[in-house]
Amino acid sequence: MVKQSEIALKAGVSLATVSLALNNHPRVSARTRQKVMEVAKEFGYVPNHAARKLAQRRFGDGEVRGLDRIAFVIVDDVREIAAPYLAMLKGAEYNISNRGGMLTFIHCDRESQRQKLSALAHSGEVDGWLLVGRVDDAVVRTVKSLGRPFVILGSHQCSEPVNSVVVDDHAVGQMAVQYLVSAGHKRIGFMGGSMHFEYQRDVLTGFKQAVKEMGLDSDHLLIQTTVSRFQDMDMAGMFEHLLKLESPPTAIFLAEPQFGRMALFVSRRSESAALKAMTFVAYEIEDFLSVDQSLVVIESPLAEVGRAGVSLLREVAEEKNIQPRRILIMPRLRLKQE
Repeated sequence: MVKQSEIALKAGVSLATVSLALNNHPRVSARTRQKVMEVAKEFGYVPNHAARKLAQRRFGDGEVRGLDRIAFVIVDDVREIAAPYLAMLKGAEYNISNRGGMLTFIHCDRESQRQKLSALAHSGEVDGWLLVGRVDDAVVRTVKSLGRPFVILGSHQCSEPVNSVVVDDHAVGQMAVQYLVSAGHKRIGFMGGSMHFEYQRDVLTGFKQAVKEMGLDSDHLLIQTTVSRFQDMDMAGMFEHLLKLESPPTAIFLAEPQFGRMALFVSRRSESAALKAMTFVAYEIEDFLSVDQSLVVIESPLAEVGRAGVSLLREVAEEKNIQPRRILIMPRLRLKQE
């Protein structure tokens, strides 16, 4: 195992300076810190986190400044880990590992969350929390009682202001309408999910606002949502409903991840000329469950939510009196490839 004394010798600095530099202490200049970190990387140095905490207390003001061990906590009663969670996890891990930190993953339901989070906090193996899923006031109270900073990724159910990072889902619905209007469409259908989650309701709200602002027909029959389980949903039936309208849509916004792929599957096997000629815009998670490149897609950059969440968490840890902020990450329009 490489010792800090070996790093000090190679870098030409004192042992105390190495300790301070490895702990990102403000008393060390950026140039010296970079030199020490380069030597440490060359030697393959792996820090002892317990000793690191002691060093931060000894050289600081008694408080631990480090934020190199972050827990990514999914609070959800469903045991299957949904794709949006994994996308945010990917972004968070990228940000943390690039700074030499470590990410701990926890999946808990409402009953086990207090026990699991308390056990991890008391072990001293976590400096801060990234919370996703069904995060409400009870979850926040538990995390606050453990004395670590936290940031919520994605939508939540908290009644009080909290630090959070979320995709601007209103903009998703608005962007779909704006693009389709620019392509010459005036009657636009909407096919969405269960409306059980906040992001689904936000996307629909943005869609409706854009339809109204652009003077389009706001016929409620153009909006189709499913209340059934995803596996059992009848997309062919939803298409049939829209096409049987007295004035059917000429374009449809597929407002749920995976709907784009399913719509292409159904339309390519359909005998309906109207469905084959239909223009689609799909909503998908960036770099996750990608769909046919011939489809126009609004990308939800959830990996960026994860990266931004780690950055915000560091700000919260450094400035404890920071006012709660809600950071919005804008979706992106990906045009089809001819």
